[in-house]
Amino acid sequence: MDNIKEILLIGPGNSLETLDPNLIKTTPTLYFGGWLKWFQNNNVCPTYWTFIDPNTITFFDKAIQDKDPYTKEFLTKLKKETTIIYNNIQGQKEFYELGFTTSRGLNWVVGDFYQNILPRVESYFKQSKVLDTVVTIDNYNTLFDEAVKHVCPIVRWSAKDGHGNPRNIDKFVSYLIPLLISQFQSLKTIKVIGLGDFNTERLYSFEMGVPKSTQEVTYQCFKDHFDFMRFKLIDLLEKKNIEIKFLNKDSYFNKFKK
Repeated sequence: MDNIKEILLIGPGNSLETLDPNLIKTTPTLYFGGWLKWFQNNNVCPTYWTFIDPNTITFFDKAIQDKDPYTKEFLTKLKKETTIIYNNIQGQKEFYELGFTTSRGLNWVVGDFYQNILPRVESYFKQSKVLDTVVTIDNYNTLFDEAVKHVCPIVRWSAKDGHGNPRNIDKFVSYLIPLLISQFQSLKTIKVIGLGDFNTERLYSFEMGVPKSTQEVTYQCFKDHFDFMRFKLIDLLEKKNIEIKFLNKDSYFNKFKK
């Protein structure tokens, strides 16, 4: 991972439909999303697959249990080519202690998810990479500390909603970019597609049972968090000498000019 200079960051947005799958054959890729059907349809696999919400991989697990929609050929290819990446707080009580939640609760996280679902899903991948993790608030400071620069930061947002609860974080600014910078130390270029597609529903959202109304509310939080972190992210990329290119030009995140 330290020798990779260019990576393709792929999200679950509808713009993924416009991606030439041949690019995946020549460029290391990191996929962030719960549904791998697009990859199967195009006979390719991401180099890496990651998640932060434990619910994300339950879609893959359920599909495997139901023996649909993934073919034996695709699962064989996935086992040969794709590494699953996740933080070491997954399945631990620290996940909740650090301020993260799921709709299924702590008992599910440390119980069925950690003991059954996660190892079952991992068995379908080439290997697993579990990341040491640090949680920061509104900053990327650890990425400039030589002692911990290989530790993956998750950047929480200090903002609260009307009930005093933490607002949802945008995963692009809080998790994905920090992950790439901390784990790919030679990185010079990040190409992005499928992220920031807030004018359309997510690809395969119907199959995943995600209502449009839920997406719209969540999208607003993502926009607000990105806008809050935008200039800090621009400074981070400039100081790290990393260029970011959006293949989906109309992405909400395509705002990297001060």
